[in-house]
Amino acid sequence: MSSTDLNNSRFAELMSWLCRGWAALMRPSGAIWLLIGTLVWLGIFGWPRSLHIPDEGRYVGVAWDMVRFDSTWTPLLNGLPYFHKPPLFYWLNEAAFLLFGVHEWSARLPSILISWLTVVALYLFVRRHRGVEVATVSVLALITMPYYYGASQYANLDMLVAGMISLTILAGAEAVSRAAAGEPRASWFAIAAGFLAAFAVLSKGLIGVVLPGGVLFFWILATRRWVGLKVLLAPGVWLAFLSIMVPWFVLMEIYYPGFLHYFFVYQHFERYLSDGFNQQQPFWFFIPVVFGMSLPWSIWLFRFGWQRGEITFDRSWFWLMGLWIVVIVVFFSIPTSKLIGYTVPVLPALAVLIAEVIVGTWNGLRAERDIRWTVITLIAAVTACMIALVVFLFANDRSSKPFVQQFQSEMTVDDQFVFLDVYPFDMQFYTRDPKPAWVVFNWPALPAGDTWRNELAEAGEHVPDKAKEVLITPEQLLPRICQNPNRTYWFVAYPEAKEPVAFLAHLDPIFVTRYRVEMWKLVPDATFTSKWCTGEQHESTKQ
Repeated sequence: MSSTDLNNSRFAELMSWLCRGWAALMRPSGAIWLLIGTLVWLGIFGWPRSLHIPDEGRYVGVAWDMVRFDSTWTPLLNGLPYFHKPPLFYWLNEAAFLLFGVHEWSARLPSILISWLTVVALYLFVRRHRGVEVATVSVLALITMPYYYGASQYANLDMLVAGMISLTILAGAEAVSRAAAGEPRASWFAIAAGFLAAFAVLSKGLIGVVLPGGVLFFWILATRRWVGLKVLLAPGVWLAFLSIMVPWFVLMEIYYPGFLHYFFVYQHFERYLSDGFNQQQPFWFFIPVVFGMSLPWSIWLFRFGWQRGEITFDRSWFWLMGLWIVVIVVFFSIPTSKLIGYTVPVLPALAVLIAEVIVGTWNGLRAERDIRWTVITLIAAVTACMIALVVFLFANDRSSKPFVQQFQSEMTVDDQFVFLDVYPFDMQFYTRDPKPAWVVFNWPALPAGDTWRNELAEAGEHVPDKAKEVLITPEQLLPRICQNPNRTYWFVAYPEAKEPVAFLAHLDPIFVTRYRVEMWKLVPDATFTSKWCTGEQHESTKQ
């Protein structure tokens, strides 16, 4: 036997073994192994990477602030009330920290778990309405899409919001389907949708009810299942929704008057309609994002174009999945500011449509060949996820972790961190510093755009007295140090930010990151205080 024949034989054996495993997953008894394997797959690689900057550092940093300052209800950024987003992600992060310790894996655990719960709900829903094969392929396609897999491994709000929106749609669709068919427990699923919509609002605001509500409304309109409106708008659903959603917002308005205007009017409507925020993209931005980041599975959608005779959809089913995708993509395409994570909620519906196409091809004359191509697609998708994970691991060059690891043995709880016109979101997470940092900037002169400076300044407006303690100007810095000369000060800044601060000129950086941020250590000794802490020097810093 030639080497070519031997290689072909081994490949055939491998494909035969993979196809047998595939067939086992297609059986109803394979569900438990599928879902257990999904949890392992989504969570096992959530620990090797340091927090990514800025998003993971920002949102995990807020949760860490709530832990270190014992602020159960109020999200905090450097000790200041941070109301850009609602609190559910931070609460889940707090719980994970308390149960599993403060580290990267526990920070990512909420995303991992909500991702898995979404997969479980999708499997049960699709299996009930479309069978085991479509449900299984939907799950396999979803969890190996680099787009979904990456969001599951990322500690920010994207997966939590996507999961809650998806769960709300699934519960609402089940309620409408049961009500239209005269089946029992429709009202229970509607109430569950009300609870889930409330949690979705606590994840990221009004889109938590607007988006699933829009999908379900247009689906009811398209399929004329008018009984769905009655079951979804029943008093019990409203009670479930309001009982979970309202208390936190009322509490924050009591503690911080003006909160509701800031959160709903500014953070929702003005941001949605404004073009003055970051990440401005064209209207069609999300089309290549969704298709490209769902490769190689999304290629199967082209099969629908020339095999429509072999692939059949239930009309109402097609409307549900299609509207699920279209409503969300169009909604986020309207504003000029767009982030990649916004369209993660469409991926469960996309996975179902892909699964319908794939399973539909198995009924044709080339069924065995198509099953093999499905297995090959799965292998390619897993490989793509692993490559993306490795690339992301080495591309994360803005982490504060290397600096902290090198100097943590020298740090004490009395030390003071000073950030000069820079805010490393993750540094206090890694240092476990119990105090807010001093953030030095010419605070009245805020730049335009959506920056960390604006976030801190807006947070400070809710507690002006507290803001004066942590948001300081360059003129206030030296007097502060001279009033507390018995501390060690760790400065973080870009090199150019050091130039106007005369007393730092003689210091050499002890650490330089790959993105040019430098760290200096200052221990004010007698020589320093005699030179810089005189009345004359104090006056010079104020000029």
